[in-house]
Amino acid sequence: MSFRAVSASNPMNRIRVAIIAALLVPTAHAAEPLPDNEIELAGYRGNPTLRAFFEYAVAEKVAVYLSATAAKKDFEEIAIGPAYYVTPEMEIGLSVGVARYAAADREAESHRVVSMFGYLKNAQVEAEATVSRYGHDPEPWYYRVYVQAPFADRWSAGLYGEQDIGWGPRISWAFHRNASAWVAPILKKSGDSALVGGVRMSF
Repeated sequence: MSFRAVSASNPMNRIRVAIIAALLVPTAHAAEPLPDNEIELAGYRGNPTLRAFFEYAVAEKVAVYLSATAAKKDFEEIAIGPAYYVTPEMEIGLSVGVARYAAADREAESHRVVSMFGYLKNAQVEAEATVSRYGHDPEPWYYRVYVQAPFADRWSAGLYGEQDIGWGPRISWAFHRNASAWVAPILKKSGDSALVGGVRMSF
């Protein structure tokens, strides 16, 4: 999926409203396991991206989740759908929503998006994969994936990959019980290099 910067008065307004609304929804629920909520601020070549993920449990193993993304270079997305806990350590989800950005040589427009994710975390490994398909885009597919394993107190290492950016090693430092920072030096097939990193908070 390719992006081109376009002018916009304030492309993050709708994302901010969605995040505030999700924070106002009570997350305490009798169902187990308890859902996780996360906010991540990531960066790649001067384009900071804010990602938010909120869940609300509706049954013992079922939750409804809302995901929202906003990037400085005029990209915004919001989607909602069900998530299912295969085990207390493994979760999968499917959502539908809308994104707005400029694809190829077009002006900014709305795109339907269907997205699915899988997440696994236990004492040995943490892994997350997201695959999305966007309508009205000549290159409709997008993926983002990482896998890492702990190797020392508060440190983990593994692999990171993202569509249109590339693949590379990833290292993560948990500087708080519910917060971590990560970085991934990427080397593309063309020989070009890039540095991707972020800070993630869960609650």
